[in-house]
Amino acid sequence: MRNLLAAAVFLGVTVAIATTAKAWGDEGHKTVCQIAFDKVKPSTRAAMVRLINADGQFQSFADACT
Repeated sequence: MRNLLAAAVFLGVTVAIATTAKAWGDEGHKTVCQIAFDKVKPSTRAAMVRLINADGQFQSFADACT
């Protein structure tokens, strides 16, 4: 019973003092997308570039990710 009470108090305090998550925003998404783009096979990368160029709205895969 004592362990259960301690766990409940710990959980309550943790929830009470938790802050909102700090997301990376657009720059973080672009960074992760660029890393992924760099790691795919050359044939896959070429296909991605063709799709991005065909769309015309974006200049790079990283821009398209956001």
